[in-house]
Amino acid sequence: AERDKAKSDVAEKESAEEAAKKALETAINEDKNKAEELSKASADEKAQLSASQVSAKQLADAKKVAEEAANALVKAQKEKETAQKVLDGTGVEEIVAERDAAKETLDAKAATENTAKQELDRAKEADAKKATALKNAKSVEADQIKKSQETAANLSSAEEKQKQAQENLKKA
Repeated sequence: AERDKAKSDVAEKESAEEAAKKALETAINEDKNKAEELSKASADEKAQLSASQVSAKQLADAKKVAEEAANALVKAQKEKETAQKVLDGTGVEEIVAERDAAKETLDAKAATENTAKQELDRAKEADAKKATALKNAKSVEADQIKKSQETAANLSSAEEKQKQAQENLKKA
């Protein structure tokens, strides 16, 4: 009976270990996805350097958050390996608790990253509006310069005609 109970305990621990492995794989995949998103955000940041210092700082903060999450994942992997060697009943509970805490941390950091991305998008939109306004202002300026040149030419022509009329008047 004790042997059956021991076998049952081992089976339970192996099942818990397998669940922890699957959860860890899920966390690793989520981290990879976040890293890809972060890499894309980093590329966007480089393209939009002039967009907004605030957005650049938030993106740097998001990178820091992702690095912390990656470090937390490495730590969790090491702790999992240790726990696998020491599976004695309480180790499984600790692994599950640490996995849950790591997932909560990763979720919080993902939310921070999403906020930074939203701020970056807002800054890009504001820059696009500013670029359009600048383009419109330059167009208006060019039109005004053209009208000014036309007016100057018309004035010069009118002065020339007035001079000619005065000379004709003197001759008459």
